[in-house]
Amino acid sequence: MKRISLYILTIFIASTIDIYAILPPEVRCISVNTTGDVTLKWIIPADTSGCFRSYHIFYSTSLSGPFTFLDSITNINTTTYTHIGANANLQSVYYYIETHFGCVGLQISNPSDTLQSIFLDVTAVTGTADLTWNKIHEPLLPSSSTWYRIYREYPPGNWSLIDSTQNMQYYDTITICSAFINYRIKISDSLPCSSVSSIDGALLQDVIYPVTPILDTVSVTSISGDVTIGWKPSSSIDTKGYIIYQYILGIWLPIDTVWGINNTSYIDTPDSLSPNSSSQSYCIAAFDSCLNTSPMGLKHNTIFLKATMSVCDNEITLNWSPYINLNPLLAGYRIYTQENGGPVILLGINSTDNRIFIHAGLNQGSEYCYIIQAFDQSGLKTSSSNTVCLTACKPNQPKFIYLRYATVVDNSYVKLTCFVDTSAYVSKYNVLRSESLYGTYNTIGNIQITSSANLSFYDYTALFNEKSYYYKITVIDSCGDQVLTSNIAKTIYLSAQANNDFTNSLAWNDYEGWLGPVDSYNIYRKVDDISDPNPIANLAFGINSYIDDVSNFTYSQGKFTYFVEALENPAYLYQFEDTSKSNEVIVLQRPKFFVPNAFAPAGKNNIFKPITVFTDITDYLFIIYNRWGQKIFETKNPNQGWDGQYKGNVIPGVYVYYIKLKGADNNYFEKRGTVTLVK
Repeated sequence: MKRISLYILTIFIASTIDIYAILPPEVRCISVNTTGDVTLKWIIPADTSGCFRSYHIFYSTSLSGPFTFLDSITNINTTTYTHIGANANLQSVYYYIETHFGCVGLQISNPSDTLQSIFLDVTAVTGTADLTWNKIHEPLLPSSSTWYRIYREYPPGNWSLIDSTQNMQYYDTITICSAFINYRIKISDSLPCSSVSSIDGALLQDVIYPVTPILDTVSVTSISGDVTIGWKPSSSIDTKGYIIYQYILGIWLPIDTVWGINNTSYIDTPDSLSPNSSSQSYCIAAFDSCLNTSPMGLKHNTIFLKATMSVCDNEITLNWSPYINLNPLLAGYRIYTQENGGPVILLGINSTDNRIFIHAGLNQGSEYCYIIQAFDQSGLKTSSSNTVCLTACKPNQPKFIYLRYATVVDNSYVKLTCFVDTSAYVSKYNVLRSESLYGTYNTIGNIQITSSANLSFYDYTALFNEKSYYYKITVIDSCGDQVLTSNIAKTIYLSAQANNDFTNSLAWNDYEGWLGPVDSYNIYRKVDDISDPNPIANLAFGINSYIDDVSNFTYSQGKFTYFVEALENPAYLYQFEDTSKSNEVIVLQRPKFFVPNAFAPAGKNNIFKPITVFTDITDYLFIIYNRWGQKIFETKNPNQGWDGQYKGNVIPGVYVYYIKLKGADNNYFEKRGTVTLVK
């Protein structure tokens, strides 16, 4: 019976707690004061039972916590609390409140909604203040207005409402030359109460620039290349002057400043960049009393005139760069000339899309100077180009061309070198090649023209290891006509073969092309790719073959490389001492070896080993087997032989040998046989 009464009492107490539970307060506003302290405002909860005990306030610098107990309030009618030392001017601070209540035992309500203090961040961005902030609650409390009011402090101590927005960002355009300006944000609800952000500011400057001035024209006003620039004054009354810009190496660079709103012209005296060498671009900007600079206006460029003399047609062709952004619009171009310093004559007028003019009927030896003048549709604005002067004079024709030599270089290509007349104007030198003296000559390229009298050409397509070639060079003058042809040069083609008598046979054709016969031929040889700077033979002209005895090189791998060099006799017209090399040819002597059939360890022939000729000692193998097939000796050293011993004993009998070696052609040779060991 007592247990049942206790159970009923427990149910009664629990039911009483549920019926008279007190909710947490409804936190509605959160404000940051000038020192960073935070004030919370809330709506008190209903307490019908009178069991309220206290509010407990918690805070954190992160929404995810941890939250720290801050303070408790025992008066249920309290609706505000200020957190001293919150430092909310440095970051956002998060808060929630719990209600503690209970008439019998302590009960704790669920936490209230978490509110976040508004942290304002102000950044100066190119003449504007960039304001960003956070919401006090996600989502915003239903009774809160979604309009954020932006307040600005200027001058110091004077706060004024400048705008409202529903965004979380705002850009304030600055109209003050320079000042440190503070801002704060407010949002109100229906209590009414207001949430106020932290205060933040930045050093801000006025960037309201003056109206961009308009260029009239840029014009080349002297033979030396001075450029006169003219413009209309800026319509901004606070304009203090103008900045002149020039486009240099891909960048607009300020080159000078003109002070005074009504000073509207400038003369640029070029230094390294001259309108005589290329079109020069200019533009202009205005600046005001705060030194705010307007955007650069439309560019204007000088007219760059080029003149080309056509000696073949007895005419001069003029072409020039366009003039752009003329206002009123460009109407056309006038072409002027002056002959030998005489009166200036108008040659013609071209339309805006025609920037080529041909001046024909020239007087030989006269100097002609030209200027192009652009003009607008009103006829009042003009711009002149640079001045170009040319003399109507046909250049000298070439008097000679001599093909000095054709030679194979490093067995890689054929090099031609010719001696040319540098006093003449030549458009190009064509290189022609044929496989026979009187065959068809095909153009294989042309020689790059330099100031040198000796010009070279490299033929990478010649099959010089298969045949010899004939070369000649033709001269093309400034009119595109072929006016001269050089002598014909024939390369040396060398062939060779190995003989079984330790000799190599060489044969070649004569070099052709020098003014006189070849003086002599040098024969060069490499043994196993090792060069000898000295020729192995010097042969008189008319000898076109050679037998090379290589019996003294039996120790080598048998690889022999040859080339022939022809020597010029300098006793002729140009007195050059040139040479011409042939292709390189490789001759491979087959390896040879001799094996005795018997030896006596105690006798005179006491070591058994093969005698090798023209073998690769880096890949050699010599093995001895006894009659039971056991390996009893092995070496990879061609200088090492078998002394007849096996495990300290010398046993007469018949033994089997195996020899393997490599030749210069990388092929392997093997030999098996028997040898008799006698006492």
